[in-house]
Amino acid sequence: MTSELRQHEESWLLLPFLANGRLASAQRVQLEEHVRECARCAEELGRQQLIRAALTEPERVTYAPGPS
Repeated sequence: MTSELRQHEESWLLLPFLANGRLASAQRVQLEEHVRECARCAEELGRQQLIRAALTEPERVTYAPGPS
């Protein structure tokens, strides 16, 4: 396996952590650089960010269980 392919695979696995802001700054800088150069990772990061946004939205429906 080439070092580029290995770096891509490692970057791919870290994308969720970049999307939710939980990467150490050194890793974040390195991963952001990779994402700028890699269209596949940039696309996936966009999807991950959409998922994060959907999961962190305030609830629109409040469930109030009660007798029927």
